[in-house]
Amino acid sequence: MHRNQHHRNLMTFTVEPGSETGLYYILVANLAHKTTWKELKAFASQACEVDHAEVYPPTSGFVRVKGRVNFEQAFKYLDGNTLEYRALQADARNMNQRTVVKLLPTDYHAARIMRGDTGRLAPMSRPSQFLME
Repeated sequence: MHRNQHHRNLMTFTVEPGSETGLYYILVANLAHKTTWKELKAFASQACEVDHAEVYPPTSGFVRVKGRVNFEQAFKYLDGNTLEYRALQADARNMNQRTVVKLLPTDYHAARIMRGDTGRLAPMSRPSQFLME
């Protein structure tokens, strides 16, 4: 069994934009086949505090961070950086768009979504010119 293919009961959720919730999901593609969520989280944590990471076999996943500043730092760090000899492709769409992710139903954000609670989870960070150049 591939080391990422364990018996996790991930469910698909559509998450609201980070600009509305304060919780940002950065989609990551081109991961090495053997990358685990722990390795992805540790790698992204070199840039900022990471709330959660998930890897979907074979080569994609996400990093979740709280706050706009952490989002900007994580995105800039991940996009194009190399992990396990692979150039990562980070996607910042959740900054202003709904995004589909897979979460454990016991995850605190998944539980909030299932209850219909899509309100702000973290204080709003200072405005910036990120991605508006």
